[in-house]
Amino acid sequence: MTPMLISKQVMQRCCMGRTTLNNRTRRGRPGYDCDFPKPVKLSARCNAWFAAEIDAYINRKAAERTNSSA
Repeated sequence: MTPMLISKQVMQRCCMGRTTLNNRTRRGRPGYDCDFPKPVKLSARCNAWFAAEIDAYINRKAAERTNSSA
């Protein structure tokens, strides 16, 4: 089974608040990021993300920062 993270865990891992997390995933919102992993709808009120996808996103952003400052 692939580990999944609920919103609170994603916010902690990415160091962002709920509004920022919502903006990252909703097209048309300021702060929307098409590269941010898409959530999996577990129920009407619960989204989750694959931990590996969140980690890969963080690593890509770190690599972009490293590459842009070189």
